[in-house]
Amino acid sequence: MTDYIVTGIFTIINLAVTYFILKRFLFKPVMTYMKKRQTNIENDLRDAQAKIDEAEMRAMEASEKIEGAIKEASGIVGDAKVSAETQRDAILASARQESAELLKRADGDIARMRNAMLEDMKTEVAELSVAIATKVIGQSVDSERQKELVSRLVDDELKGRVEKNG
Repeated sequence: MTDYIVTGIFTIINLAVTYFILKRFLFKPVMTYMKKRQTNIENDLRDAQAKIDEAEMRAMEASEKIEGAIKEASGIVGDAKVSAETQRDAILASARQESAELLKRADGDIARMRNAMLEDMKTEVAELSVAIATKVIGQSVDSERQKELVSRLVDDELKGRVEKNG
């Protein structure tokens, strides 16, 4: 029985020594490694959360920049529309002015041509009347005096027509 007791005591001592050896050389390093690993994982999780927060902040900034760019682009488009309308109005005003000047010039040209035609007509009528009077009377009539009379007659007739039309 003493053998069993001695064997039991050695076994207990052996277990105690093994436990202390395992605790010292196995459990402590494993526990230290596990705590270190847990700390690293916690740090990595915090870093990941910080990066997620930073990414969300950057996404919000990017969205604000996009909104600002959209507002700026619509402002540019609006300015371009206003500028185009202003330019269109200036072009229309210029075209209207130019057409008015052309009409005025054309009216002047028409009046000059009319006057020239009337002068030619006066001369022709005067010459024809002198020729007719010469044939009818049978004698020579003073052509200068005849032209003056015809010219006065045509002027009076034209003035009468202008007053009736005007």
